[in-house]
Amino acid sequence: MAAFDNRGGPKNASEGPSHRHDIRLASEARRSRDTAYHRKRRDVDEVTAHQRRALIELGYTRREFSMFQGRHTERSTALAMAMMSAFGIL
Repeated sequence: MAAFDNRGGPKNASEGPSHRHDIRLASEARRSRDTAYHRKRRDVDEVTAHQRRALIELGYTRREFSMFQGRHTERSTALAMAMMSAFGIL
């Protein structure tokens, strides 16, 4: 149970307006991070959908599209690894 001062208000710092302000700031920061994540996720989904439509229009099947995506990812990963080792990160 929280201790109260003479005026009957909360005595613990965790119950004061400053603490509530900190909680609100943390919530806003989390919301901002979530929004940025979803915005990036939407961009990635949009690019993937565009690639899929383009390949299907060329006559590729969904399975072939998945294989294309896998090769593309492997190439990107290999390139990233090569760049990181060139910069001495790995």
